[in-house]
Amino acid sequence: MSQQDDTAPIEPSGRQGDAGPQLAAPRFDARSVSRARAAVPLERRRSIWDGKLPWVIVAIVAGMIGGLLGIWALNYYQGADSNERAGSQPPAPTASEPAARQPALETDAAAQSQTSPANDQAQGAAMPAGEAATPAAEAPAGASPASAGEEQELRGALSGWIEATNARDLDRQMSFYDSRLGTFYLTRNASREAVRAEKAAVFSRASNVDVRADPPQIFLSRDGRTATMRFRKQYSIGGGGADRRGAVLQELRWRRTPEGWKIVGERDLRVLD
Repeated sequence: MSQQDDTAPIEPSGRQGDAGPQLAAPRFDARSVSRARAAVPLERRRSIWDGKLPWVIVAIVAGMIGGLLGIWALNYYQGADSNERAGSQPPAPTASEPAARQPALETDAAAQSQTSPANDQAQGAAMPAGEAATPAAEAPAGASPASAGEEQELRGALSGWIEATNARDLDRQMSFYDSRLGTFYLTRNASREAVRAEKAAVFSRASNVDVRADPPQIFLSRDGRTATMRFRKQYSIGGGGADRRGAVLQELRWRRTPEGWKIVGERDLRVLD
C-alpha cells in the first residue's frame, strides 16, 4: 500500500496480543429510554412471624400463669368451703328428736328440727346465772377474748335480740341483722330479705315462745371488727300443732358497723338435749 492511501492495513487475527473481537456499545432509541424504569434492589421475603413472635411468647406465658392462678384460687375456695361445711355439719338424728322442720331447711328433718330458724325465733329474754354453763367451745382461729367493754356491748345486743324474738317483734328483731349473712343455718350467703321471710313464717305459726340463754362465750377477731358468740340455748315453742323443746349450742357472728354490732352469721353447732 502506498503512502497516499487513506486506509490502514488490517492486522491478521492470529497475531500475538490480539484482544479478540470488540463488542459494540448498546444503543437505545428515545422510546426505549422514556419507557425505562429505575432498578429496584432485591429484598428478603418477610415471614408472617416477623415482629409477632415475641408477642406470641408473651401471650402463651401469660395464659399459663393465669391458668395456674385459677387452679390455685379454685383449690383454696374448695378447701375453705369444706372446712366451713365440716364445722356446721349437724349431728345424726336420734329417735327422741322431733321431725318437724321449716320448708326452707328440710334436708335433715330429724336432726335439724332442733337447729332450724324456728327454734332460733324463741330466744329467751333472760340469762339466769343459775343455769348450766355454756359448754366449752374451741376459739376460732386467730381470735382472742373480748375486752370488758366490747363484751358488754355484745351482751347488750344479744339481750335486745332475744327480747325482740320472744315478743315476736319482727321489725325490731331484723334491726340486729346486717344486709347479708355468710351463714344462716344450712344456707350460705343469705340476704336479709330471705332471713326476714323465714322468721316471719315462724312467728305466724307460733303461739308462744319461751327460751333461756346462758352467758355467752365471746371471741373477737384480731382486727376487732368481727366477733363470734357461742351460748347454750334452751327453748320451748308452742303452736302450729306441735310443741317443741330442747337445748342446743348456738353460734352468732357479729360485725361492727357505724350503727352498732350486726349479725352476719347464725347457726346451731350441736344438739345438747
